[in-house]
Amino acid sequence: MPDDVLELYREASSVADVSPRSAAALLRTALEVLTRNHLGQSGVSLNDAIGNLVKDRQLSVKLQQAMDVLRITGNDYVHPREVQLDDSAKEASAMFDLLNIIVDRLIVEPQRIAQLYADLPESKRQQVERRDG
Repeated sequence: MPDDVLELYREASSVADVSPRSAAALLRTALEVLTRNHLGQSGVSLNDAIGNLVKDRQLSVKLQQAMDVLRITGNDYVHPREVQLDDSAKEASAMFDLLNIIVDRLIVEPQRIAQLYADLPESKRQQVERRDG
């Protein structure tokens, strides 16, 4: 997880037991930092960032849904239309899981695959490049 996102994740974790709604808002902020600083979506709203990533085919439907759950739930805790107290701990816990999934799929897995590919012998990578043009 990128350091700036991890800092917010840890802060959310530190307050989750006493204020799951605060944790949810921090996790939404962590998602926004991820999209702005690591997914090329600076200068746009989180909603627009998600839409841009969908248009650019960088997100599967499931990742788009995960991001929208984080965005909408975090927004609802910051700007509630009606106060929700019952499920906030459960929802905050799920939001931690969703952010982990998003970071794994969009940051960790591509970096790991790139490293494994870079570790192939140069001659093997050249064979792949010749094949793919």
